Amino acid sequence: MWRAQLSVLGLALACATAHAQTPAAPAAAAATAAAPASAASAARRVAFVACPIYRNTARSCWSAESGGKSYYIGRFGIRSRPQLLHQVLIEGDAKDGESSCGTTVIDNLRVSVLTELSPECDSVLPDNGAAPSELSLFDRGPEALSAIGTSQPVPPPLTANAVRRIEFDFNNLWLNLLSQRDVEAVAKLIVASKASLVRVTGQSGSVRLDDGRVLVERAALAQQRAQAVAKALTGLGVDAQTVKLQWRDSPLPAEGRNDAANRDVVIEITVNP
Repeated sequence: MWRAQLSVLGLALACATAHAQTPAAPAAAAATAAAPASAASAARRVAFVACPIYRNTARSCWSAESGGKSYYIGRFGIRSRPQLLHQVLIEGDAKDGESSCGTTVIDNLRVSVLTELSPECDSVLPDNGAAPSELSLFDRGPEALSAIGTSQPVPPPLTANAVRRIEFDFNNLWLNLLSQRDVEAVAKLIVASKASLVRVTGQSGSVRLDDGRVLVERAALAQQRAQAVAKALTGLGVDAQTVKLQWRDSPLPAEGRNDAANRDVVIEITVNP
């Protein structure tokens, strides 16, 4: 069942962050032209909860262990960073043939810091000379550095209806820096397009872990997320009279594939009556 109401909320939102994409690693060479891709280069889905491990290297190395393997979870440009004294939910596609900081790389990495305090999650390892395989922000040239703190450009107006999504961490309400930047971009797009209707739909979800357990978000998050995004949009200049809120009453079920996609707010932008 859906619930809907008209948004009349306002909240100023300022965002300054640099969002750089990590270059894709080259694919492993095939043994022969006719041979299939090697198992080492194939991605496999992982979803697990663990304590993050910090290695005090020149460039910080974060990892987490599951099923006897160590995974790199500090990838540059991810939406949320690990924190000591908290467990983390790790989701993504593990690449057993690729390594960073001496641990297995995870593509499409999602790190959700769980809110409960976990004093046992306090592992800090000494420097062993390891380093992340990807470039840091400071290696990406003056253009990337100069983009920090700058306002996003106004996009061209839409010529057809469109849908945008704002992502959230597991069981969390707050907009991290990259999500704030996404909201800012959507707000500018709506204003530039003179949208006649902006439907904001909040969702909560579940995630199936590798060990078979299913974690379920609080159902109330769907409404709270929708309200948070609506406040941000109206605070950034979107006409409150065009914003309509709705949310799902129950968390979406886990499918064990891309469960993180259900933890979001869907923004449907109508530019034609």
